[in-house]
Amino acid sequence: MSLASPVKRSTKTIAEAQRYPAPAVGHAVRIISYLIAAADGAGVSEIARALSMNKSTCFGILNTLMSFQVLSKHPRYAIYRLGPRLVEWGTASRRQFSRQTIIHEKVEALVADIKLTCLIGQVLADGHGIVVVDRVEPARPDVSTLPVGYVVPMSGPAMGKIVLSYMDDSDALREAGRFSLIPEGKTAEYLAELHKVRVRGYATSAGEFRSEVNAVAAAITRGNTEIITVLCVVGFAHHLEASELDALGGRLAATARELGGHESVGTL
Repeated sequence: MSLASPVKRSTKTIAEAQRYPAPAVGHAVRIISYLIAAADGAGVSEIARALSMNKSTCFGILNTLMSFQVLSKHPRYAIYRLGPRLVEWGTASRRQFSRQTIIHEKVEALVADIKLTCLIGQVLADGHGIVVVDRVEPARPDVSTLPVGYVVPMSGPAMGKIVLSYMDDSDALREAGRFSLIPEGKTAEYLAELHKVRVRGYATSAGEFRSEVNAVAAAITRGNTEIITVLCVVGFAHHLEASELDALGGRLAATARELGGHESVGTL
């Protein structure tokens, strides 16, 4: 009786299977991410080469994404671009994470009073930052702000620190280590600072992210553990002085706690 030769799988294929429970979905997400950065679109050869992906596999995924209108194709040239379905998904995502009436109304009222921008952020699933999903700006031209879609790194002194403060110590140290946030020999001091942030409910930045900008951040949480949304008030130093950060932080933390206790916010 003859035995069939064992099927050999490449190291790359095995690694992809281990990294992504559904590799085809992983490929699709990578393709979409690539096209987000490709302002003029890209062809199948360019995409496959850039992502080290088999060309036929790439072609099949591109056509599948097109069939769902996630991508579109130039009518004359074989160039793929983002499709209209992503607009629908993006709008729905923003509505779920930031546009819910109770949150937006509270933030609008706060911004009208303090006359500073409030960013509304969502922690990314892979933990490498907080994406700005919405913002409320005061009615004046000279404001500090960030665009919707901007990803604030976890090293961001206000938004990043408030997120880290809600993690277990081991997780916080691991994430902080990824971004080299802990000075050598200062682990205990760093944890003490995170605990202080957690207790008071807000984190501040006095010119740490950008020298001319100050900021304060707080988290809307579910059950005081799971972060739903991050609120961050930012302003130029001449509008938001460092001496004002603690008072504003207390106010923002109170707003976040009130929103976290609202039953409809818990459905985000």
